[in-house]
Amino acid sequence: MTINEWWSGDPGQRYWLEITDRAVLGTDLHAPRYDASGHEYWSYELVRYVNPGDVVFHWWKIAEGGPSIVGFSRAVGELQTSTIEWLAHGTVGRARGVPTRGPSWLMPLDDYDDLPQPIGQDRLRTLATEVRKTRDGLADRFGASLYFPFALSDKRPLRTAQGYLTKFPAQLVNVIPELSAIFDEAELANPQVRPGANDRRPSGAGWMQDPAARHAIERHAVDWTMRHFAECGYEVEDVGDWFSYDVRAINRDQTLHIEVKGTTGNAASVELTGNERIHDEGHARVLVVVDRIECTRQNRKVLAQGGRPRIWWDWAPEDLNLVATRYRYMLPDGWDSLALS
Repeated sequence: MTINEWWSGDPGQRYWLEITDRAVLGTDLHAPRYDASGHEYWSYELVRYVNPGDVVFHWWKIAEGGPSIVGFSRAVGELQTSTIEWLAHGTVGRARGVPTRGPSWLMPLDDYDDLPQPIGQDRLRTLATEVRKTRDGLADRFGASLYFPFALSDKRPLRTAQGYLTKFPAQLVNVIPELSAIFDEAELANPQVRPGANDRRPSGAGWMQDPAARHAIERHAVDWTMRHFAECGYEVEDVGDWFSYDVRAINRDQTLHIEVKGTTGNAASVELTGNERIHDEGHARVLVVVDRIECTRQNRKVLAQGGRPRIWWDWAPEDLNLVATRYRYMLPDGWDSLALS
């Protein structure tokens, strides 16, 4: 498939829009290589054109206040090939009625941030005139295939484009005050990639906008931890509602205070609250991280399964010499790799 790379050569054109109802935002862009009919599709193909340091805005179809741009991430690392299973929303996919599985494109993301205020469709419609001028000006210069994020017509009000990933012109950032306040004109003129954005490294946990997904992933990690330590002969108790750690495990020799973290990403770091970092030193501390968890929806329920459990024994996070409400803790070497039971 030939893509009109109208943005090529302009370092300021580094913005994209993911349009999704995924439970988890900010871990990656992940799209099939072919649609349900077996053909290449421009919106999936665009994943190949995202570069490290590019900004990806997230249009979340199931946001609590209605479909909105709720946050943004940065692309990191290199494009990867993978596999994906999805239920297509188009006519062919609905007719099949079963998930499609096939090869996919995957671009890792990191540094997810919520917007101070989600930008919904009603807000964007108040800017429709400027949005239309932006689209028409670009079309005059580069042709009609802009992969524009919004559909505009004389018969219907502004709405998001049909697709998964679209190009988000830098000129459009200037049109939307909520975005231009973050990505100001100076940055557009001299775009700076955040330090480390080109590193080919694992990321921390992506932010889960959906509280149900967040709970399912955390619950899955805690449940695995309790099963594992029970099988090792400990009496276990879920104490996360009362203490600054998640699981207490006791045998005749020791009492363990276990901090548990769960994520869908490939975790190289976890976030700690101040209370999680400062803890009673009278008991042995253990850190359990279950990453690579798969999160899916079935019959309006969020299901979490699988993952890679790792354990750090005699765990004590280093003194970071700062005061903050949250800390990012880089996971050290020396963990035990275990099978997921």
